[in-house]
Formats: sequence, structure tokens, C-alpha cells
Amino acid sequence: MRLFLVLLPLLLFSLSAAYVDKIYISLRQCLCLEPQWLYLDVKAHISSTGNSPLNLTLQWFDGGWGGACLLGPGPDVYNICSVPRSSSAVALTLYQNGLEIDRV
Repeated sequence: MRLFLVLLPLLLFSLSAAYVDKIYISLRQCLCLEPQWLYLDVKAHISSTGNSPLNLTLQWFDGGWGGACLLGPGPDVYNICSVPRSSSAVALTLYQNGLEIDRV
């Protein structure tokens, strides 16, 4: 019985699990007047077993995580995101019901 009580929350959590399972990010060629920005084509696929709302954003690191480029609610998302050239990293962050549940 104890084992059942311990495993039940894990089972319920796994039924509503969501994660990013495919990512494609490419640098977009741009003859722009704003050379301090990079433009990225971002495509991703979100796998989810639940029905709660999901949102995927791209964030960049420039001394701290900031700037969110909204990619959409999924399961297949696409957007063109502008990122400062001085950024040292980017991350895709998955939100479910407003809470961060995955970061790639």
C-alpha cells in the first residue's frame, strides 16, 4: 500500500509530462541596418501527454537570462527571433500553466 501511495504521484506526473523533443535553430542571413542583432529561425516540437496549456520561448544569456521570444503553444512551433550579437548562449524554455518545466 505504501508503495502505491509513493508511485501514484509519480504516475500522475508522468501522465501530464511535457518536453521539447525536436529543435532546429539556424542563423538567418540578413542585410540589416542593425548589425548588433542576429536573426534566428527557430523550429521545435513539443511532446505532451496532458491537455494543459504549454508555451515555448527562446531566451538569451547576456550577463543574465533575459529577453523572451515567444515561439508559441505547440506542439509544432516556429518563429524568427532577434538575439543581441553580444549574447553568449540561447535556451528554449517550456512553460506549463505559467511554470517553467523544461529548459534546453
